[in-house]
Amino acid sequence: MVFLRILLFLLLPILCLAQPATLMTWNLLNFYETSSDRVPYYRTVIDSMQPELLVVQEMQGQAAATYFRQEVIHGTMAMAQFIPGPDSDNALFYDSVVFEIMAVQVISTTLRDIAWYTLRHRSSTDTLHVFSVHLKSSTGTANEQQRLSEVNNLRNVTDALPQGSYFIVCGDFNFYGSTEPAYQRLLAQDGNTGYFIDQIGTSGLWNSESYAIRHTQSPRVRSFGGGASGGLDDRFDLILFSHSFGPSGRIQYMYGTSWAVGNDGNHYNDSINALPNTSVSQTMANALHYASDHLPVVTSFNFINPSGIEEHSSGSPLKVQPNPSNGIFNLHQSSGKTIDIYTVCNAFGEMLLSVRAMNTNENTIDLTSYPSGMYFLRVIINGKSHSVPLVKY
Repeated sequence: MVFLRILLFLLLPILCLAQPATLMTWNLLNFYETSSDRVPYYRTVIDSMQPELLVVQEMQGQAAATYFRQEVIHGTMAMAQFIPGPDSDNALFYDSVVFEIMAVQVISTTLRDIAWYTLRHRSSTDTLHVFSVHLKSSTGTANEQQRLSEVNNLRNVTDALPQGSYFIVCGDFNFYGSTEPAYQRLLAQDGNTGYFIDQIGTSGLWNSESYAIRHTQSPRVRSFGGGASGGLDDRFDLILFSHSFGPSGRIQYMYGTSWAVGNDGNHYNDSINALPNTSVSQTMANALHYASDHLPVVTSFNFINPSGIEEHSSGSPLKVQPNPSNGIFNLHQSSGKTIDIYTVCNAFGEMLLSVRAMNTNENTIDLTSYPSGMYFLRVIINGKSHSVPLVKY
């Protein structure tokens, strides 16, 4: 038994090296540097969700993107190089503690550019490609064919990426259902590895009440500010993954984390802030209603870092007290250090908690609902990983 505990102590920091990240995509509804009236609503939503990656569409130029960064985005979030294009633009904001930008490129289409962001995850050193799209809108064969043409340009790029690459496409696809040629093209496994997987795949037409929980447009029943109206009844905004995000991948999709923010499934053809909303507060529902005619979509994934054992509490800037404890562990980091992420695993390497730290100096881990035994805490402090054994009596 003593040998087993020693073995677990040595191995668990390796097994538990998983750093989560959340991606949010949001069509902002024609954001200009003069859109100050909507800034508090964007800030309410983004501060609540705390994404490490925020991808937006309908950004109206460089000045608007800079204004959005200054007035809405705070903390360690930085803005990727902005490349203006025809029509409205894409923008990416990223947590600079977690990621660094390697390249920003565009894929041209006949309407709007597809943005291509290449990032490196600082802790695991893995490369992630994020594509942001805003495809042609409206129904009809001609519009469907234009969306297909735009998607073909994207597939030409992803098919050429090295096998095993990690890539995501997100944004406003304007798809009305799974039979759309462009949607089928994205998912087509045609001998190339550049295809995508819809982790919450839905078949048929998406504007029915049976898919109410997936709808992203429009969270309002009346038109204002140039936005679409009619209530929630379309699934336009998606996040699709490359097949590499599997259970054996170095980056793994976290099943069940995809969500049209604020959608509780009970607002079909209704405003998102119509009482009651069982998934978010009324303040949050109002912010979603007034900010844009699209709901943001979020999803999370884990970066697995098998590179070796991280340092533990000895010599670490992190102090955990009391330890052992009855289940309440207080985390304190030394001055000038900030906990960004903490993860807790059990003795079998199974992840129990994965939380973005909200306090810059003190955080508390509550394991009172878990049985007595040994657990392992892994934290990211100023971009560096540390592992600490926790004992609950």
